[in-house]
Amino acid sequence: MAFLAYQPKSEETVEREGQGFDQEIFEEDWRPAQVVIADLTGETVRTRVLPLDGSASELHWSPDGEHLVLALAPTSLIDDHYMYRRIKIVDVESGDIVTAIDNPGKLGEIAWSPDGQHIAFISGVDIHDPREGRLMLADISTGDSRIFCRITKVMSVQWRGKMITPFSISVMRMAGLRTIKYE
Repeated sequence: MAFLAYQPKSEETVEREGQGFDQEIFEEDWRPAQVVIADLTGETVRTRVLPLDGSASELHWSPDGEHLVLALAPTSLIDDHYMYRRIKIVDVESGDIVTAIDNPGKLGEIAWSPDGQHIAFISGVDIHDPREGRLMLADISTGDSRIFCRITKVMSVQWRGKMITPFSISVMRMAGLRTIKYE
């Protein structure tokens, strides 16, 4: 199992809170969201935190169960969450980032292809795009990505069927559901 959890409070913070200091200072005492792997196979649950720099979100297992795709921002601050989240493919065993996908703008949903060779994601066209809304496709071996189709205002993406050419991607956009065949 994998899940996201905020880094625990420091001992100093816990001690100050015990003395009555309970002020929250906006965006000053931020803690990153960490990726935690839990092994549920034994008598007791063993957990470990992946050693990633930044604050994680949007966590998904690969079809083979050996990798995670996640969005990683420099901090958990709201501006970084909206503007600087980037897609990373992480080896679950080592915790190493094996592929970095440089999405060009704001980031929406991410979805693995059924064969685990591609990532479909919703992104802004560039950093100045006011909203994510373009369907992009990335090759996980190279990290290269491109705009998949000219449809705009994409809200949700899901792969459909097995990865046998042609395959299809179902796209929810503001105007309704549309399926796109890829050959």
